[in-house]
Amino acid sequence: MTAMTAEWEPRLTQFMKGFGVGSYYEDGAVMLHDPLAVATLVDPSLVKIVRERIRVEMEKGKIRTIADPQGPIAIDLVTEADIARLSRLVSRAVMD
Repeated sequence: MTAMTAEWEPRLTQFMKGFGVGSYYEDGAVMLHDPLAVATLVDPSLVKIVRERIRVEMEKGKIRTIADPQGPIAIDLVTEADIARLSRLVSRAVMD
């Protein structure tokens, strides 16, 4: 995991800077978005989900997702996650 994280973090940082998000990853943390999505299929109680309406716009060549109560698209948005439990689940899955 450490080797994978060391390889992934600089690539993710570079990718996110392309979207104008440079400081979000300065702590070197790797976000477990994909494992969280899979884990919620097994245990939905890992997250709190709210239904939100959005609109999608193009701004300066970048796609922006904007919360909009009148937006044409309704999505399930994760607002909280039990990261400690997720970390334990992922660690166990990788170590087994």
